[in-house]
Amino acid sequence: MSIIELENEEDTFQTAMTPMIDVVFLLIIFFMLVTQFSSQILEQNIVLPRASEAVADTGTDRMVINVDRSGTYTVMGVSYSLEELSSLLRSYKNRRLSLDSDSQIMIMVRADRGAAYKHIQDVYLMFQDNGIYQVQFAAEKEHE
Repeated sequence: MSIIELENEEDTFQTAMTPMIDVVFLLIIFFMLVTQFSSQILEQNIVLPRASEAVADTGTDRMVINVDRSGTYTVMGVSYSLEELSSLLRSYKNRRLSLDSDSQIMIMVRADRGAAYKHIQDVYLMFQDNGIYQVQFAAEKEHE
């Protein structure tokens, strides 16, 4: 039997930096994408109507429909006709209900204050036709 003599070396602990750098880069990419998507949801060129009783928006799990001054309907940066929007809404509702039958279908309408009411009314009638009754209307709080 042989005896192996071990040298008494100090154990040094070194952290591998490469995986940590990879994680940091992945987080940066993630936050850049999230920022891009959130800016697509909320069209910047819409001037919201003012309301004295407006409250801060806390919802995130909903479809946002933008109606601009000319009556164009936009969802996630893509413009739709009223018929296409109705089809998109039906598929959104069916997809949500297939994932969770108790799911609430939440919709937010962000309409420009200069948009003709006919365009907004058409959207609300479309909601009624599709059995969607949980609708929020975006407004800007009046300054006191």
